[in-house]
Amino acid sequence: MLDKIQALAEYRPKYTDVRRRGKWHMVTTTGPPRVTIKQMAQFINENMPSLKAEVSEGYHSGDSHISGTRLRNEGKDYYGNRLIVTDTTKKLGERGYELLDHNSVEPYRTNQEIAQFIMGRIKCL
Repeated sequence: MLDKIQALAEYRPKYTDVRRRGKWHMVTTTGPPRVTIKQMAQFINENMPSLKAEVSEGYHSGDSHISGTRLRNEGKDYYGNRLIVTDTTKKLGERGYELLDHNSVEPYRTNQEIAQFIMGRIKCL
């Protein structure tokens, strides 16, 4: 599992030019390794005794604010997984208790952030 997490943390897409319908497009040739949030949470719980990882339901609303008013445009609601990593050596409310709060439903959030967090913690050990 560690090799998959390390590969995901170090992943950089490789692009190639493809001609479609008379136009050139940049297309990724290989995708990142598939490692789910639940697999990474299980890895953290098994291999890092000072950390505790919990997977819960995440939520994100696509509402947008109308400037100059108190109104919002209603957007689509999204549901998915949320990973919360806490330090078991610290108490609730203490600084540094919650180390990572990753809501995978939010736009532009990838599992690569979690993999980089894990690899950073392993290098510190």
